[in-house]
Amino acid sequence: MQALLTVTGDELAPAYFLMAMSVVGAIGVFCMKESSRRPLPGSMPAVETEAEAKELVLTQDTNPNLDLGDLPFAAQDAAARAAGEAAEAEAEAVPAR
Repeated sequence: MQALLTVTGDELAPAYFLMAMSVVGAIGVFCMKESSRRPLPGSMPAVETEAEAKELVLTQDTNPNLDLGDLPFAAQDAAARAAGEAAEAEAEAVPAR
């Protein structure tokens, strides 16, 4: 701070600096993406019961709180493989006519 006072010659320079950094911080907070009610990036959603897990799987395509695009690539690849395997299993389960 002494260097700031020496360079500017203004005794209020530290106050101006503090206000400027507060504005920078406020802009940073304003630009952040809202993440409440969503799993942390890189982690899968946590469930407590088997019923919650089943509901999550059934509604994962329409659930606005679950965005697979936010997950790391390995999780996306695993999800894509699981979806492909589920589609193959469904196709095999349907009898051919």
